[in-house]
Amino acid sequence: MKMKSSSMEPTITKGSIVTLTKNYNEVNRFDIMVFNPYQFPENYFIFRVIGLPGEHIKLEGESVYINGKNLDIPNDLKYVELEAKFNNITLKENEFYLMGDNTTNSNDSRFLGPIRTNQFVSKLKKSKALTNESN
Repeated sequence: MKMKSSSMEPTITKGSIVTLTKNYNEVNRFDIMVFNPYQFPENYFIFRVIGLPGEHIKLEGESVYINGKNLDIPNDLKYVELEAKFNNITLKENEFYLMGDNTTNSNDSRFLGPIRTNQFVSKLKKSKALTNESN
């Protein structure tokens, strides 16, 4: 699958080829998942899992809080302060909160709402950036 947007930069750059797997047993925090959003049934989105079923998610400034504790996000990621339609919520069973690594250009759970297990299509296995010669 070719990444068509910059929503996961710097982790996956626009134009990169991503290898996916449909054979996965579980979804963990920070996994990168492909899903089909109900709001855009003709599209597939790829984002990082931030919140897990049953957790309370609160976005404040550049921080993400899970059940009241500041989430320790990987060093290469920085979430910028943005308004979110779906904020300060508790996820139900089979619901996940996903965010793009490029929060200034991601139509993710902050706007789409929680993503349900049955919306997942596959999980990222690896990504390969394309050079200008291979585009």
